[in-house]
Amino acid sequence: NGVLYVKERQVKMIPAVNVVKKDDSNYDAAFFGAYAYSIIRGFDMDMKEKRAMIKEIAEFLAYKVRSGEISVEGSDGIWRAALEKAEYQDAIIDILDMELPEDETLRRIQRLG
Repeated sequence: NGVLYVKERQVKMIPAVNVVKKDDSNYDAAFFGAYAYSIIRGFDMDMKEKRAMIKEIAEFLAYKVRSGEISVEGSDGIWRAALEKAEYQDAIIDILDMELPEDETLRRIQRLG
């Protein structure tokens, strides 16, 4: 499948990304949605590098949701902030690893840079 979107009055398509499924939580769809969002937003990093960065953050965030440490709703805001600051991947992973409340996790990621 993939995603169609409009940018600068042109219809563009992002082809689907194959994700190895390890469980039935549908995080593959969430990852692809986040990936498409990052492209549509026009992040300026090399996309291969960007994919590698956001994949690690997505996997860790998905683990935190599955383990009940972060709610699905809270993870959405954290994920969006992490996409905006993907170049701070190591710091984001460190923040996620601190086991802070969701609102504090989000604030710390937003303050990076």
